[in-house]
Amino acid sequence: MHQNIVCQPPLNRRRRRRRRRRRHRNSLEITFPEAERSALVNMGRHFGDLAKVRHVITYSLSPFEQRAFPNYFSKGLPNVWRRFTGSFFKVAPPMILMYLTYSWGNSVHEQSKKKNLDDYAKDE
Repeated sequence: MHQNIVCQPPLNRRRRRRRRRRRHRNSLEITFPEAERSALVNMGRHFGDLAKVRHVITYSLSPFEQRAFPNYFSKGLPNVWRRFTGSFFKVAPPMILMYLTYSWGNSVHEQSKKKNLDDYAKDE
């Protein structure tokens, strides 16, 4: 079962007595289970600020100071070509071999489904 926790800071004895008296007058006390309490504590925060992470340093740069496509044509396109040619000859031969095997298997299967007319030549 959930343990009910009162969302109030710990107080000294004198203040507790005063609070008890006030509580009886108002007779309204809101208690929350632990899961709801943590949700209420995080309510209103942005998604990136939900938890406090220590010993991690992050740096950011304003979007107005960044360049959207730096070195796109001078370094980006040659890099794409280099990576493509480096992996093409490793990937293409097995794929071509598998395609040829698949097409050969389909043609053999189609021919095996046909009747051989020589087997029925004596019946006529």
